[in-house]
Amino acid sequence: MIQQILGCTPSEITRLVARFFIVHHILPSEVKAIRASSSSSLAAYPLSAVLDPTIESWWVSAPGTMRRGKGKQHIEFQLSLSPPSSPSSFYSSPPRGRVCRLSKFSIQIPPLPMGPLSVGKFRLERCVEDKTEKVDTRTASGHTISASAGGTTSNESFSSSSSSLVTSSSCSWEPCSPIWMVENKSGWQEYILDPPVDLRSVRVVCLTNQMHEILNQDSGTIRGTTTTTRTPTINGSSSAEEEEDGDDCPDPYGIIYSRVGYYCVKFE
Repeated sequence: MIQQILGCTPSEITRLVARFFIVHHILPSEVKAIRASSSSSLAAYPLSAVLDPTIESWWVSAPGTMRRGKGKQHIEFQLSLSPPSSPSSFYSSPPRGRVCRLSKFSIQIPPLPMGPLSVGKFRLERCVEDKTEKVDTRTASGHTISASAGGTTSNESFSSSSSSLVTSSSCSWEPCSPIWMVENKSGWQEYILDPPVDLRSVRVVCLTNQMHEILNQDSGTIRGTTTTTRTPTINGSSSAEEEEDGDDCPDPYGIIYSRVGYYCVKFE
């Protein structure tokens, strides 16, 4: 019956079905920087500069966003501009492209002494769509249906034979990597995700800058103790959701160092 309806051979039907189970590799030309938690007005570069592999442009967060060099400033990336192959994604609002497999992340920073605002610790977060409710609603002509989904209410009028699929989806963000430390050096620094992560959108969340790491290390040395509590994971990174270090870290430089940034990133 399916073969007659679609007018396809069995092998063509198999290929059509298989499309919905394919996870694609990331194409650098399709990665797009969508939005940032903040951007410095002093930076004369568009957000897309963070995908430029040169070190002639960069992104920096707004002043005051990283108190004592610590906070949660991020840039959100869409990993594919191609339309999704799964029918369920058509109910997403807005569509986020097709699912891609992320296995490696790379970043470049200006090292010290040139880059005290360069990111120190960071992690990756993925968007998890929370689909709430799908209701097929029919009503007589002239009646109004009130459909509530995800805490919002919409009123729409329908004809006697009409039907409406009421959907609601929201995006929550969750860590998909350990907390990694960026070394104070030039050139690309690579981080492997093992196992890889399948996702449509990803955030690079900056947790500290290099100045914070230096001041925190110095203050820990002076006191004879460290102020960091870490849970080691693979590659010596930390998987803790939050790190409580550095709240008592001195801030001799004021608001000038309360930002974070980097040259560029790439996803593979």
